[in-house]
Amino acid sequence: MKFQLPDLPLVAIGSGREFNLAKLNRPTLLVIQNEYSATIAESIHEKIRRVYPFASELLIASIADLQNVPKLLQYQVTTFLTTAYDNAISTLPSILPAEDYVVILPDWTGKVARSLNIYPFSRVPSVVVVNSKNDVLGKYSGTRIEEGALLLLSELTEMKTR
Repeated sequence: MKFQLPDLPLVAIGSGREFNLAKLNRPTLLVIQNEYSATIAESIHEKIRRVYPFASELLIASIADLQNVPKLLQYQVTTFLTTAYDNAISTLPSILPAEDYVVILPDWTGKVARSLNIYPFSRVPSVVVVNSKNDVLGKYSGTRIEEGALLLLSELTEMKTR
């Protein structure tokens, strides 16, 4: 089954940059997470960035699936995500542009997870690899997710050598 990213603009927490998922036009790893899987998602970012250290080589973006958050709590959740963004950029070397290395995209509707047939209540994040033509190369969720992500990302490298 072939998956397609939705034509959906999402605004990044902290930087305010808009990302349209159907028009990323660069190699991308999407880490789709919810409130139950944020800690694991952070670990994925760290391990993948060790292998792909430059944002120019690979965009890593977290899609925060927040479809279960009541509207009444959206302000508080946004504040929490902004604090998480600030904490993450504080660990970066000052020469790196934070907006390229910490990308948190809130999805209040759950449209991204639905378009990729990802179960929204999982306690484990899912990873999705997208090439520079915006083709979804694959997705993975489960144990050893970092290794699954690296395996999917190897397809990007193989495509460059063809």
